Amino acid sequence: MLCKCLRAADASEPTAMKYKRSGIIDESQEQPFKIKKPIELSLQDDEEGKIIKFINQTIQEEDHFVETIDGDPQAFDSVFIQQRQNAINNPFYRSIIESWQFKSLRHLVNAIKNLAKNKSLIDCHWIIFYSIAINIEYDTITYFSNNHTNQSAEDVFLTRKGICNGYVHLYKHLCDRLKLPCKIINGYSKGYGFDIRSNASNQTDHAWNAVQINQHWYLIDSTWGAGFINDRKDFKRELNPFYFCPRPQQMIYHHLPENHRWQLLQEPISMKQFLKMPNLHPEYFNLNLQLIYPCNQSYVIQTQHTHDPHSLQIRDSDAQQLANSFSNHTALNTLDLRSNEIKENGIQHLADALRNNTTLIELTLYGIKFGEKGAQHLADSIRHNTTLTTLDFSDSKIGDKGIQHVADSLRNNTVNFICYSTIP
Repeated sequence: MLCKCLRAADASEPTAMKYKRSGIIDESQEQPFKIKKPIELSLQDDEEGKIIKFINQTIQEEDHFVETIDGDPQAFDSVFIQQRQNAINNPFYRSIIESWQFKSLRHLVNAIKNLAKNKSLIDCHWIIFYSIAINIEYDTITYFSNNHTNQSAEDVFLTRKGICNGYVHLYKHLCDRLKLPCKIINGYSKGYGFDIRSNASNQTDHAWNAVQINQHWYLIDSTWGAGFINDRKDFKRELNPFYFCPRPQQMIYHHLPENHRWQLLQEPISMKQFLKMPNLHPEYFNLNLQLIYPCNQSYVIQTQHTHDPHSLQIRDSDAQQLANSFSNHTALNTLDLRSNEIKENGIQHLADALRNNTTLIELTLYGIKFGEKGAQHLADSIRHNTTLTTLDFSDSKIGDKGIQHVADSLRNNTVNFICYSTIP
């Protein structure tokens, strides 16, 4: 979600940045990065003209791929990872916060203090993050009119609307009241409206926060965590916990701080490198996918007009790799593949993976035209799956025989909700 926000107050540099191999980063020195450098680029559209592929045709032998590594190796130990996930999954926090109906920011601060009392610092930050995510709506009118109103914490809370500048000021205000170290980071993003073909901007277009937890610094983007702008230019509220303390080596693919020290990486990257890196969605990291080619390059990049994260333009050639990832995935319980370009062969790969998966509960295939044979593959997998309870394959053009295949598979399994409306 691109903000084009008013410039927020700059953050000072992190105090615990002694993680670069050679010591403190010397800002006066040009960073010695080498990347695969394109000699010539060609442009090629797919049949619908939605995906632009930048193809690297000639590569200099002395160059190598950009590698991003977290600057603080101790920040994401197993204890932190587990505590972070426990906070996100805590239903008590969510139910309490969702019941709040405060009319003043002061009352919200007091409620957060009471709920966060004697809780871990990670829990405190999740309470703040979730409070903002469910209460503040992204102000699309302000964004598209480019008429940025006051984005103070008080105004954002009272109107329940803001752009990124408002989100970060509200987050910092709440942290300040709880005496939690928090900074505002200005930078560049690959959000709504981003186009690799455009020249790099000289002005920052986004802002997020950095927080200190147990002597380690973490990044937080409550704006992107609250939802996204869809293809109708409307804000769609959709909680995305990925942006709550993500790994810096993952965040850097779409968030580039103006001050390179706040990248929190062992080796900071340049704007030029940032623009060439692929624009990877959170699902890429959540599913533990691996980019085979072109590695760490943006010559294959998604530029379709919709920014709904479900629509990744996944095709049959990508579905096998996706299937391999989730067939043995031990945490994935919801897979939403609506409006992608997977057809019969891709569905077969996914169906084979579904046979062995023991965690998936909800599968959405809305708008995927996989036909009668694809429906048969899906039906065969449903017969063997023991966990799936919700299946949506509306508008999938599977025909009468396809519907019969799926219906026959539902006689003895765990599915208790199925949606197949508008199927011709």
